[in-house]
Amino acid sequence: MNTIISDADLRAIQNAAQKNKNDSRFFKKLLRKKKVVQDEHVPKHTVRLNSLVVLWHSILRKVVKIRIVLPGEADLKQKNISVFAPISMAIFGSRENDSIHMNIGGFKKELKIIKVISSRAQ
Repeated sequence: MNTIISDADLRAIQNAAQKNKNDSRFFKKLLRKKKVVQDEHVPKHTVRLNSLVVLWHSILRKVVKIRIVLPGEADLKQKNISVFAPISMAIFGSRENDSIHMNIGGFKKELKIIKVISSRAQ
């Protein structure tokens, strides 16, 4: 599935990635299947930076809420997850009702995006 990333998010993530060699590698991986669009062309309810995402996690068998943030703002206690974390990279650019299948640590899981709430005015 080809997902999107806004030009504004791209610049913010690229700037953050330049500060850390590992993040730079993750940045390139994040962009592999992303189409860059102008900020105003990002559909409502798309997972992007600072989005609060409500999703069904098949391994945990429950609904979880996470916020996708830049690495410097990541805080697991607050459920702020770095954009370079595997779960964030998997769902970034997806939309409500999308299902994402991923394999982490030998475990196959499905993530179903239930709701996306953006902190940006849309």
